[in-house]
Amino acid sequence: MRPDALIVYPDNRHVIVDAKVSLNAFIRYAEAEDEATQEAELLAHARAVKNHIEQLHVKAYDDYDKSMDFVMMFVPNEAAYFAALKGDANLWEYAYDRRILLISPTNLIAALKLLSDLWKRERNDRNSMEIADRAIKMYDKLVSFVENLDAVGKHLDNARGKYDDAVKQLHTGKDNFFSQAGKMKSLLNYNKPKDFQQAKLDLGEDNDLGQD
Repeated sequence: MRPDALIVYPDNRHVIVDAKVSLNAFIRYAEAEDEATQEAELLAHARAVKNHIEQLHVKAYDDYDKSMDFVMMFVPNEAAYFAALKGDANLWEYAYDRRILLISPTNLIAALKLLSDLWKRERNDRNSMEIADRAIKMYDKLVSFVENLDAVGKHLDNARGKYDDAVKQLHTGKDNFFSQAGKMKSLLNYNKPKDFQQAKLDLGEDNDLGQD
């Protein structure tokens, strides 16, 4: 079966509208002059609508991706719509149970607008959930980054401590390395253009390079 109308919403979603229901019995009902004929044609009209509901239910529009899980069955005449409901008071529920929505000209636009609003709300809810999910992931990444940065700081503190210990071994305390090296230099009478005082980095003010 081919739809009479295919209404496309955002995200390429489809609403399928079928308007193939026969109104022959309704026309006879409207033109009948006696009450018995009217009653018979009214019931025939309700049966015609019910039969078309069954056809739509059995022959689903499966070829259309992202279509809704129900079909709008459009009755193009307001009087015919209410006449069918008059002929069978349970007709609307019967159609709904088979994923068919009976729609008249009056409520077609309202139903489509309602679907648009519902899908817009659903899309906003999905966006909100995605934003919340990304915020949680960003927070987790930030926590990991801070933990790693703290570990780097601790390693830097430890390295600085080791560096200070090594420097102290060179130039602080009695008989430190520089002191011993300076004394050895004097004993050997070794004169080199560049001595410790010139070559050293900032190792403090207290190394005497062999000075007693």
